[in-house]
Amino acid sequence: MSSIPAEVILQVVESLISKESPKIYRPSDIETQTLISLTLTCKLTHQPARQLLFRHCLYIDSRERLDSLLDKSGYFANNDASSTDQCIQAFSLFLAPFPEYSLEEPHIVHQIDRLLGHVSATLQNLVIDMPLRSLYPDEDAQGLRKVLRAAFGRLAALEDFCSVQDELFLDSTDRGAEPEMWTTWPRLRRLALYNPDVEGRFVDGLHRCPNLTHLVIARPDSYMGQPLSINEANCLPLTLQRLLVLNTRDGRLSDVRGAKSSEWEASFWGCMMHSQRLTRCRLCYVDVPVAPGREDDDITLCQDWLRAHAVDGTLWESPGTIYPPGYLNV
Repeated sequence: MSSIPAEVILQVVESLISKESPKIYRPSDIETQTLISLTLTCKLTHQPARQLLFRHCLYIDSRERLDSLLDKSGYFANNDASSTDQCIQAFSLFLAPFPEYSLEEPHIVHQIDRLLGHVSATLQNLVIDMPLRSLYPDEDAQGLRKVLRAAFGRLAALEDFCSVQDELFLDSTDRGAEPEMWTTWPRLRRLALYNPDVEGRFVDGLHRCPNLTHLVIARPDSYMGQPLSINEANCLPLTLQRLLVLNTRDGRLSDVRGAKSSEWEASFWGCMMHSQRLTRCRLCYVDVPVAPGREDDDITLCQDWLRAHAVDGTLWESPGTIYPPGYLNV
C-alpha cells in the first residue's frame, strides 16, 4: 500500500484553520481538538499543529489553564521572553483567568505579565474579560495594577482589541493621570470597549490612534449628553470607518430620551453624525436581544454579546442599523 506524501499531509493540517481566521478557537471546538490530536500523532504533524494551536487557539478562561500553558506545556522555559520557542507565534488570545469579582490575585497577575511578555512581539488580536474595576488604584496595596499596566504596555503588535467588562481600566494612579492604555499601541486598528465614558479624555485618546478604523462602544456613558469642546470636536479620528453602538433596545431608547437638544449636537455622537457626511465613517447601532425574564439584565446581556462576537471574529463586521438623519427627532 502506497503511503500518502508528506506534503499532502502537511497541507491537510494547515487547512484546518485559515491563516487569516479572526476567530479565537475554544478548547471544545473540533479544530482545537483535532490539532491537539495531531501534535501527538507523529513528528511530521506535531510542529505545524502546534503552530496553529498557538496562533489561533489560546483560550485562557481560568487560572488553571493559564498555569498549564506557562508551567506545564514545556514551551515557556522561564520568565525570560527570549527563551520562548521561536516557532511559537501567538496571533490571537482570549484572556479571562480571574475569579468573577476579584482582581486581587497576585499569582494570576504575575502569570499574565509573564505570558504577555512572551507573546508581545506577535500578538495581533486580544480579547480580555477581567474585573479591572474591582480594584481601584487607591485600594491596590500590592501594586498589582502597575504590573498589569506594564504588561499590557508591551503589546506593540496589537491590531484588534476588545475589553468585555470595562473600558480597559488600567490606571495605576489617580484616574486621568495616565493616558488610556489603548493609545500606546501603535498598530491598533479596531477597538471595542464596554461602558466607556465618552468625554474629553476618551476623544483625545482616539486622536492618538492614527490607524483606528473600527470602534465598538457597548453601553457607553456621555456619548449623547456630554458636549465636547471645540478642540475636542476637531480631534475626532478621520481614519474611522465604522462606529458601532451596542445596547439593549430599552437602553438605547433611554439614551435618546435623556439627550437634550442643547447638548447632543455638540456631543461625541452628534459630532460623529455631522462628520460622517465628510468622511467614510458610518454610525450604526445594535440592539442586543433580550430573552423573556431578563429585561433588567442589560449589563450581562451586552457583555455576553460582546464576548461571543469578539471571540468568534464577527464583531467588527456585525450587521447594524445605520442611524438615520433626524434620528433624535423621531
